[in-house]
Amino acid sequence: MSEYQRVLDKSDFGWTADVSVTAGQWNKLGTFTCPAGLNVSVGRRFDGYAYAYMYTTAQVHGKIRIVATNPQETIKKTVLEFNTRSCGDATDKTKKPFVPLRLPWVSQDSKLILEYYPEANQSLVVASCVILIDATQRIAK
Repeated sequence: MSEYQRVLDKSDFGWTADVSVTAGQWNKLGTFTCPAGLNVSVGRRFDGYAYAYMYTTAQVHGKIRIVATNPQETIKKTVLEFNTRSCGDATDKTKKPFVPLRLPWVSQDSKLILEYYPEANQSLVVASCVILIDATQRIAK
């Protein structure tokens, strides 16, 4: 089965507006819904990476988490979690967290949820934030 690389960014998760987040809890930033005819998985077979740059009036830090879920969001599995402090440079893969292919494959109408666990209460400026998550997609069987 043929697989294709893609990069999920904040617009893929529908994150388009500034958001206030609360320290000490996971805050949902957005949701990617798998389109019809495709399966999507976080990571890549040999060279997947992730990058996050969170910004208010300066760079801020916390943890990023991607959760795979069914369409009803009743079954959830964390497929990726990393701290933004581990992200060096968006263009240098040696300074980003490595993300091998992570199962499960998300199928039609299932979701990948983008969550953030900030170190402090923050108001994120979406225009200045960057999310880049390597993913793999394939034609659904």
